[in-house]
Amino acid sequence: MLGIAAWWTGLSAELQAALVGAAATASAAIFGVGAVIAQVRSQGRQSRAAIAETERRKINAALYEDAVSICRGLADASIELSTKLHTMNMEIEVAARAEAAMLAYNLPSARFPALSALYGEFTDAALRFIFLIENRRIVDPRILIFRTAMNTVLHDSRQSMFLDFVLDVMPALPTWWHIPLQASEHRGRAGRSEMQRPADPCGG
Repeated sequence: MLGIAAWWTGLSAELQAALVGAAATASAAIFGVGAVIAQVRSQGRQSRAAIAETERRKINAALYEDAVSICRGLADASIELSTKLHTMNMEIEVAARAEAAMLAYNLPSARFPALSALYGEFTDAALRFIFLIENRRIVDPRILIFRTAMNTVLHDSRQSMFLDFVLDVMPALPTWWHIPLQASEHRGRAGRSEMQRPADPCGG
């Protein structure tokens, strides 16, 4: 230290001023470079965070749109099937009451193959919903309760469509159902549609 002090004291005032200025400039340059590096790193972190947030939002939006599309398809299939079933119930009820009162009536338009096709669309939509729950369970395992509920719905609806359907519908059919049905088929071949009074079972 004494040697450095003696060396510094031996320098001229101009040289000391030049050395001090050079040291100050070098210090300022080093500080500036450090500040620039720190700022670049901070901007890089912010940019990466912004990109990651944007990607997360895109993924969430895609997941949301997918879920909405599947749920909307299930709702549409359910509404269409239930509407046809309610219409069939009303038509059979009207025909049965008209038959009991010996009044003219239109044949119910519902046919089981068409109802079965609608039920197939409903089950397909329900299975897509179940697969959606399976794929999203990593988000929250509690949503698996919807899978259980939908499986129950599929089981009950399958039993109603293919096991209980005949038992529930056949007792409501008019006794002389085959007579207006044959007449309706004849009218269909002739290209006309009109009301037909069922024939008198006593031959009158």
